[in-house]
Amino acid sequence: MLFNQWWGGFSWIAKQIAFQVPFEQNYFWMVTLLTMVIMVLEYCFPWRTKQSFFRKDWGLDLTYLYANVFIFAVMLEGIYGLIEGLVPKDAVWTVNLFQGWGWGWQLLVFFVLQDFLQWCVHRLLHASDWLWKFHQIHHSVEEMGVAAHFRYHWMENVLYKPTKLAVLAVFAGVEPNMVILVHMGTLMVGHLNHANLNLDWGPLRYVFNSPRMHLLHHSAEHIRAGAVNFGLTLSCWDYVFGTAADSSDKGERSLGFDGMEDIPQGLIGQLLHPFGSQSS
Repeated sequence: MLFNQWWGGFSWIAKQIAFQVPFEQNYFWMVTLLTMVIMVLEYCFPWRTKQSFFRKDWGLDLTYLYANVFIFAVMLEGIYGLIEGLVPKDAVWTVNLFQGWGWGWQLLVFFVLQDFLQWCVHRLLHASDWLWKFHQIHHSVEEMGVAAHFRYHWMENVLYKPTKLAVLAVFAGVEPNMVILVHMGTLMVGHLNHANLNLDWGPLRYVFNSPRMHLLHHSAEHIRAGAVNFGLTLSCWDYVFGTAADSSDKGERSLGFDGMEDIPQGLIGQLLHPFGSQSS
């Protein structure tokens, strides 16, 4: 039953909070520690020095972080689990196309394939008027900081889920540690991309996304022109498909989009807004 799925998910989170789970499996405290470390870096080495450490809506973004990672995710996973339980096992196509490859190579292909599919979804979030209604919530950030990474509508979890299922379909029998490593690695890069830190990775900026590149993705100027830098972890897709932009400025940019004043200020209002809004 769905209730049992949810009960199991929330019980597992409660055990994590109470330190009843080994740290290498304790997603709650891994996320919390990573967020705290990057917030300390923001405080010690701020890129935008005019921006307050307790920036606009920082509390709202922290609420989104825990709501999206530990509440909405559990509820959606419960629904997915219920649906998967209704599908006959032989009706699901899975095959490990990379069987026999070394663990390291499988990890690399798993990561690159998932990142590319997520880059495609991210472009769709901007290209489709209907999907943009949901993605607007993420772009309503007016001052960038680490927790802004998780200010997004729960519908985005639904939209990104097929990319993970598609990758898992070609990695039947994938090691759980591989999934955890990829997830935590992308989480760390995503956190850094939204942080108030002046990082561009030097020559590696053509491979990995950075706070410099992602700030341009959020800039009102670029969104008005169609948006740039859609990469989540890897920036190479934007260079390959001609959507990359870079800058050496000091990061003092206006963020958001035209009509952003219509977005409600509170969590509940923002979650309901896309269902009643008109295309922007």
